[in-house]
Amino acid sequence: VTITFDEYIKLEDQNTKVVVSPAQKNMPTIRSNGKTVTVELRDSLLPNTTYCIDFADAIQDNNEGNALQNFALAFSTGDSIDSLQISGIMLRAKDLEPMQSVVVGVHEVLHDSAFSSTPLTRIARTNDVGQFTIRNMKPGRYHVFGLNDMDGNYTFSRNEDMAFLDEIVVPSSYQRETTDTVFKYNGEIDTIVPGLHTVFTPNDVLLSMFNENYSSLYLKKDERPNEGKLFMLFSAPADTMPDLRLLKPQPTRPDWYRLERTANNDSLIYWITDSALIKSDSILVEARFLISDSLDNHVMTTDTINFFYRHREGKKKNDKKEERKSGGLLGKLLGGGENQEETLVKPTSMFDSIPTLTMKIENSLDYGDTLKIAFDTPIDSINPAGFHLFEKIAGDTVWNAVTKPFGVVPVDSITIKDYMITYPLEAGNSYRLDVDSLSIYDCYMQPNRTAHSEIQIPSLEEYANLYMMVNVNDSAFVELLDQSEKVVKSASVIKGQASFENIRPGTYYARIILDGNCNGKWDTGNYARHLQPEEVYYYPNKIVLRKNWDNEQNWNIYERALDKQKPFDIKKNRSDAEIKRMQEEKARQTRQNGGRLQDEDEDEEDAWGVNQYSTTSSYTGNAYNDARTVQSAESY
Repeated sequence: VTITFDEYIKLEDQNTKVVVSPAQKNMPTIRSNGKTVTVELRDSLLPNTTYCIDFADAIQDNNEGNALQNFALAFSTGDSIDSLQISGIMLRAKDLEPMQSVVVGVHEVLHDSAFSSTPLTRIARTNDVGQFTIRNMKPGRYHVFGLNDMDGNYTFSRNEDMAFLDEIVVPSSYQRETTDTVFKYNGEIDTIVPGLHTVFTPNDVLLSMFNENYSSLYLKKDERPNEGKLFMLFSAPADTMPDLRLLKPQPTRPDWYRLERTANNDSLIYWITDSALIKSDSILVEARFLISDSLDNHVMTTDTINFFYRHREGKKKNDKKEERKSGGLLGKLLGGGENQEETLVKPTSMFDSIPTLTMKIENSLDYGDTLKIAFDTPIDSINPAGFHLFEKIAGDTVWNAVTKPFGVVPVDSITIKDYMITYPLEAGNSYRLDVDSLSIYDCYMQPNRTAHSEIQIPSLEEYANLYMMVNVNDSAFVELLDQSEKVVKSASVIKGQASFENIRPGTYYARIILDGNCNGKWDTGNYARHLQPEEVYYYPNKIVLRKNWDNEQNWNIYERALDKQKPFDIKKNRSDAEIKRMQEEKARQTRQNGGRLQDEDEDEEDAWGVNQYSTTSSYTGNAYNDARTVQSAESY
């Protein structure tokens, strides 16, 4: 296929942007020369079939790089060209980011297995704002899918990002009366031309892309990172932990390890407590653990693993200094650590001649936080009598021992290195924690040194409160986000309100998750079970919180079209047009404010303002919302 233009052109990223539909098994060859673009199809053409070559914005003029937007060419091997089309938008389900340059396709075969066994019938790619149009479709009934096609076969693999529409789509079209306006060069109206415009439906398909987080279960990694650890990493969570049996050498004690694990048992560290094993270069174990079989069922298997670590013999003085600096277990046994002096020093106390455990007491806390202590090795025993907590009331200068009892307990049921002090810290007060030496012993019988830490809790006047009234009654929670979209705090929606109290002043953003299963977290979808991911909505403006202020916000989560909700400041997948409009908006603000940008801490609508509604191409899948968006744009 050869296309000739009236000026010199060039192609930009044609192998990614140009899509041939029906999908081709062999990638077509696409090249340009002067004013000509040539597409060489390498598959045999099917009879009585309409083909579409969608160039998106890959064709640009050679001088200025201006793109020819949404250019497509259709031809048929039969007597007619199919002309129906469907349009919509693809957003990432968990954060409403527009999915750029991913495949959208349809299947005429309506059974569920077609998506994973047969290539998509007709395809398109999303543009830089996530919008798509599947062109030149024939009348019929279709399933619509989205696919981040990593292997290029246009079929779904369970580790790929995907999206699916629940209902069957029947493309159609109708004629609508329109008026075109011709303007003079001075901006005056020259002519109003009535006419007919073809509307193709559906044109509001909303696809939410997600990943099922599926992975076949297998032992991904096994290693001995240092002499005192065995590490096993699995590819997916498991409900059963591995069972290890030592083959060689034989342990001198039955409790030869302490296990540190993650909540879903996919990462495990075995801290070796048997000194004979620590000294051994090779530890041979028989491990029984779960793996996935050919039918994707979890079955128990047995494997022999050799955990190898070579100890250096005959260390010189400088080698010992390096070992101490490494902070490893042998470094500890030599009495060193990361900040050890490079010269050997003569012991001045009992702690200079024996290894000691390292602990870190958290000292930057907010009101409502818990005082935590982190250790670098598993703890064997703690004597609470060695912990002394003192309190200094706001405005006072005297430290007083706390009178209420407190405890030293693990942070959760699986941790073996992190502990916390069970005592409520009052706003505005200062606290001092003193830990006596020999109060704590780790699994290597290494004691602690004396520790001391002071903590200042800010007064309530230093915080702000935020109350968000939403049109959702229950089974939902709101996440307060910082400018990097990191979750600062989460609050359940109770009787239509999410409350955030005692928040540090600053600029924040918010999103709400409709928590269908009430587990307090966002859950992905599952195609086999026809389960869509949980719905996510963003508060469209930034929220500026000032200290000693209460901020109340009313939030109708359906007021704006879904693709217009996420604030530009935290949006990651930005189109060139959006960036240009934002730059123009900032320049306008600068001119209006005497050469400076509007301050970040000023209460304001986000930089888009009502221009969030200035397009009629908003796809929510809800006719009422789409109609409101169009109406707002026209009135504006």
